[in-house]
Amino acid sequence: MEGPQKKRLVQIARAPEAENVEEEHEAQPIAPGPLAMKMRRTVTLVACDGCRQKRIKCDGKRPQCGQCARKGQDCVYQAGEGETVFFTVRKKLNALESDNMRYKELFRLLRTRPETEANEILRRLRIAEEPLAALEAIEHAGLLKEPSFSENVRDNRLLTLDQEALEFSVIKVPAMPWTVVADNGLISELITDYFTWDNTYLFPSVDRDMFVDEMTKCDISTAKWCSPLLVNSMCARRSQILERARVFCAVKQQNVTQRFLDEAKSLLDLEQGRASIPTVQALMLMYMTTTCLGSDRAGRIYRNHALEMVTRLKIEARYTSLLEDGHDDPKERELLSKALWGLFIFESRSAFLYFQPSQIPIPKIPNPFAANMNEAAWHRPRSNVDVLDRPFEESPCRIPIVPEINAATCSLAELFYEIMLHNTNEETVCGSDDDLRIRKSFYLKLRRMVDTWPKRFYVENNFAPGTHYLRMQENEVGFGIIQTLRHGTLFETPASQPGTTIGDLCLHHCASDANTIDAYLSRWPFDTLIWRHLFFSMQPLVLMFDDPAACDIFANDCMMLRYGCHTFRICGYLLQATQAFAWTINQTIPDSARPYFEGWTKEETEVEEFPVSFALPQQDDVLVRNWEGHQSVEANLGALIKSWALDSEQ
Repeated sequence: MEGPQKKRLVQIARAPEAENVEEEHEAQPIAPGPLAMKMRRTVTLVACDGCRQKRIKCDGKRPQCGQCARKGQDCVYQAGEGETVFFTVRKKLNALESDNMRYKELFRLLRTRPETEANEILRRLRIAEEPLAALEAIEHAGLLKEPSFSENVRDNRLLTLDQEALEFSVIKVPAMPWTVVADNGLISELITDYFTWDNTYLFPSVDRDMFVDEMTKCDISTAKWCSPLLVNSMCARRSQILERARVFCAVKQQNVTQRFLDEAKSLLDLEQGRASIPTVQALMLMYMTTTCLGSDRAGRIYRNHALEMVTRLKIEARYTSLLEDGHDDPKERELLSKALWGLFIFESRSAFLYFQPSQIPIPKIPNPFAANMNEAAWHRPRSNVDVLDRPFEESPCRIPIVPEINAATCSLAELFYEIMLHNTNEETVCGSDDDLRIRKSFYLKLRRMVDTWPKRFYVENNFAPGTHYLRMQENEVGFGIIQTLRHGTLFETPASQPGTTIGDLCLHHCASDANTIDAYLSRWPFDTLIWRHLFFSMQPLVLMFDDPAACDIFANDCMMLRYGCHTFRICGYLLQATQAFAWTINQTIPDSARPYFEGWTKEETEVEEFPVSFALPQQDDVLVRNWEGHQSVEANLGALIKSWALDSEQ
């Protein structure tokens, strides 16, 4: 057999040179046939819905294609600009699959979590606009966190602390369904602490009996004067100060104040801007808490939100309508009146930090704190009470409360409102004869008002927190009258000695504040009213460092404010602000006060956007010299501190 034949390779002819090709074949233009026409067509990535439905050509222009523009009709695209329909559909599908997984997770949690937590999840779902938003809020609040072994070990200590707190509390309330941050004991003590301190003087806006009654019933759906947001805001406020709350922080290794505040923020988001009196009260407490943490710039958002809600709620109109519609409810009118007057008291003092009159005007509805207070009732003998209005019995763990003292608080707040309207009036010429006449009338009115108070309102006769607060408020109103005047200005009134100057009155009120606060701190903890009054007292003293008496008072104030740094970060910023104020007017901090600024000096200050937006000290030297040519810089305490910190001169 013959073997396999070998394939013969055919030689490939050499390709002609390029130039030869060009010589032999001249380039001929291609006739514009159908293929060429098709190649020159513009391809539209996505047609609009109208053109797609009518199967007509769409140029894809946005926001309106040519076809829709000519016909004057709406032009809608399924896909975003630069995207294909397939990509858009795929993106929507992915989002739906993600939501589906989240809904399954929500269903799993409702089936598997303990009953108390499942009830909390259901409660949040009922008040939320979107179920997945509720799930995010629950996760953010830490409700779904599984305890570790070390946390279970710490639980025994927490149970003991919680039991001790419950036994100590005069007001006993349940934690659930109002908050998930702590248990019944700590919540009860924090609520007791709130009604013992804040609600008796600084912020007497919440009716204790109605609030506790609704909180005890545990029915959020029917509660009108209590809400989870308000409960968490109260607890955030008092956990800054309560000693047992600090122990909880150490055991849980968490910042309990921040946990309560975060929970309040989540609940506020779920409310979607719905206005109610408990929400307004909660927002004001969140402002107070955030300010004490050292960031009133952030806290003012809550304050402004609260003020806007007060306008929307029209509380005075609601009060009047109860009288006119034939369905009068005296208790509800009392609650409305107490809420509004309490907000007015708090706002009048908050606004002074920004040198403004209260953004809530003097209420036109009856004052519940001064009801039935005729001359005889005003001066009848009355003993102190406890937080439940029972006769006070001296005890290390009980705080005396002065009955009816908020009637005096309201009178001072009303006078303060008139003073601040005058101070901020554009037509007021500070230091003019007319201005001095008006200020003297204010000061005389203040002195006569104080003289009419019953003896139980004086700290000399009744050593209670309320009498100390009232004395400090009296001095604050006095500062509001004389603060913007030059210290050498004569200020003689029937209530003062001949030759009295503004400097004399400033020194008098500063000494009164220092002595009052010193006596207060000998028995009770540092609180919000303390740091604000120390700062107001220190401002005029900076201008009087040539007076040894003023230097002594200033050093004592600095010592007490430094003590407050352990509780409130804002105290450190106020120490910095005091140094910045002295730097602005070329004053040197006295040697006796220098040790109390350690840790808050210029060298130890991190230059940043300071979160303090209080008004500058109302002295011409600061407002004119330091800010001349800096109109673009916001004139507030934070900007003053920053200018001082950036200054290269020591």
